[in-house]
Amino acid sequence: MLGQNPDGDLSCVYCELPAETWDHLIGLVKKGELRGYGHQLGNLVPCCKKCNSEKGAKDWEVYLGKKLPEPSALAEKRRRIASYRDRYAALVNLEHAKGQSPDDWALYGQINDEILMLMKKADVVAARLHDTIKQSYEKQKPVGGSSA
Repeated sequence: MLGQNPDGDLSCVYCELPAETWDHLIGLVKKGELRGYGHQLGNLVPCCKKCNSEKGAKDWEVYLGKKLPEPSALAEKRRRIASYRDRYAALVNLEHAKGQSPDDWALYGQINDEILMLMKKADVVAARLHDTIKQSYEKQKPVGGSSA
């Protein structure tokens, strides 16, 4: 359905280079709120790291349109991906789930807040590490340029 070789390595659904990761067609979160597809087969597609990074949280169809400007190739890829998504992905009714498990939603919110706080702390530490590495590199550079 996605045009993959079942006997070979997977390729990126966007650029056809070797796949190194998986991309969520429909992002898990939008504006801090869970979205209703999650980690299910029809929402995950093989992807190279470059395309996964470039796509980020963008809608897959928007990203694909920028990646493949040629109309016939774009139409065929959109058809394949949409067919795969429609066959294997099921929209989860999150509003119904919220009403059924309010304690879990509260816990989810608490965990999400903790993760965001830890990510901010990690960014501060990463910046310090980057500065330390940069300073170490500067100390190791030969004075007066290259000896070649």
